[in-house]
Amino acid sequence: MIINNELSVGEFSAFISYFNLLITPIFILGFITSQISRSTISLQRIQEVIADNKGEKNTLKESKIITKPIKGQIKFENVFL
Repeated sequence: MIINNELSVGEFSAFISYFNLLITPIFILGFITSQISRSTISLQRIQEVIADNKGEKNTLKESKIITKPIKGQIKFENVFL
């Protein structure tokens, strides 16, 4: 259209600018919709974990405290820093 002088470069530039103003909110809406669905699924998973842990006792408080010093050796093989 620019080659046939039906549309000037300025008009084409304005069209692209207005088109971007129209399309950008649609992309953002799609992104927000995706984030909301991912957040909802994550919330369901967290609620499942919390519901599973309610029936269990807290074994950390009931564990024995080690009062004797621990002796032994630690050997690292094929460790690179």
